[in-house]
Amino acid sequence: MKIGAMMDAARADPVEVDKHGRGVTAVRTVEEHERLKAIEAGPMVENADIAANGGNIAASFHVERPDASEAVDIRMLNADIARSVARQAELRAIDSLLADLERSAA
Repeated sequence: MKIGAMMDAARADPVEVDKHGRGVTAVRTVEEHERLKAIEAGPMVENADIAANGGNIAASFHVERPDASEAVDIRMLNADIARSVARQAELRAIDSLLADLERSAA
């Protein structure tokens, strides 16, 4: 494969270069290379932090999780609940009327 074609192919996926049937290197985009370097470098945890956690080196102790909570407008939530309760009351009234009709028909 010519170098130009290899570079074009590497834009889609890394291209493995073989020598004697064994992979010896890979050609990939600069962006992918930088992304992989950033992952490899990763944040380091200080020994004092590990000691403070009883020697626990699990990532869950040392990596802050992103805040996944969502903002809730309590007024809108309360209004939705009020509508649900009102609708439930209407349905119970209908259910009661149907029960009365069934009893009178029997």
